[in-house]
Amino acid sequence: MAMNITWTIGKIKCDGCVQAIAEALLIVDGIHDVVVDLTEKTVTFKADDQASADLAKKALVRASFPPDVR
Repeated sequence: MAMNITWTIGKIKCDGCVQAIAEALLIVDGIHDVVVDLTEKTVTFKADDQASADLAKKALVRASFPPDVR
């Protein structure tokens, strides 16, 4: 069952950031329905499982957009 995930990403500043975040997530297996909100500084997506969500977090860190997740 897919998990709905929303993370805050404080470093979102422009449409280029939105595109970079979406691209970083869409190449991760098991991640889909990515929506990046510039105004709210959030990214929402579906992950097929926890392993996919963990890979998504790593992908965002590599892309220099670490989520504000503890």
